[in-house]
Amino acid sequence: MLALLQTFNIRLYCTDRWEAYRRLLPSELHLMTKRYTQSIERQNLNFSELD
Repeated sequence: MLALLQTFNIRLYCTDRWEAYRRLLPSELHLMTKRYTQSIERQNLNFSELD
């Protein structure tokens, strides 16, 4: 997965505190917070309601 993401030049990963993220993502690029993920999750929910 990380190899596929390298083409996008990601500067920061914002995730929840799931252990797999902590183990796999580079710590200098990893921010564990829901603050910036809430709007994305809501947008995904809106898309799923359209199906």
